[in-house]
Amino acid sequence: MIDIHSHFLFGVDDGSRDIASSLKMLETASQNGVTDVICTPHFRRGVFETPAAVIKDHFEQLKEANPYPVNLYLGQEISKHRQMFAGIQSGELFTMNGTEYVLFEFRYVEDSEIEDTVCDAKYYGYIPIIAHVERYEYVKEKDLKKLVDKGALIQVNADALVLKRGAAYKRKVEKYIKAGLVHFVANDMHSSREYCMKKAYDYVSAKFGNSVAEDLFVRNAKQIIK
Repeated sequence: MIDIHSHFLFGVDDGSRDIASSLKMLETASQNGVTDVICTPHFRRGVFETPAAVIKDHFEQLKEANPYPVNLYLGQEISKHRQMFAGIQSGELFTMNGTEYVLFEFRYVEDSEIEDTVCDAKYYGYIPIIAHVERYEYVKEKDLKKLVDKGALIQVNADALVLKRGAAYKRKVEKYIKAGLVHFVANDMHSSREYCMKKAYDYVSAKFGNSVAEDLFVRNAKQIIK
């Protein structure tokens, strides 16, 4: 499996305090059958603004210390803000594994600019991935279809399917998968959260078939890390 959304890097956001915590998280990922992880530290104005040089340094330290059969790649979870495309173009903010894919996060309360962001991303030559779309209360299935039609790719969190985080999340994610509106399932791992990629893979495989599970946990993500 390939996990495209994770907070494994230490000392850069709220994901991991230190390298020991990061290594423990990698051990758990390996035990879940995950072979590749994209580290996506937050960039969020006024909250998480770790400089790109620090992120790169911590990423290299983690790669060097990693004893597990898990390949690491660098990306970022970018919260929408006015200067984000300038930051991406300057290299201060990271695309996914140096590709044209970009992982975007939005406010959980109403934000009418997701569609505008998708269109802007496409204009600048990027492929937008919308992180944990089940959390955005204002996004309905018809809205999601419109975003996908405009070129967005959709990521949902594994825990929404298999952990007791609210039946509403699970219903939404299952409905979106059934409608063919989900492209990635990822863990969005923080040190305080359960790693449940294997549970989620097994659940999706049993409910929607192995081919769907392979698409959502492996095949689609290969386009980012190939």
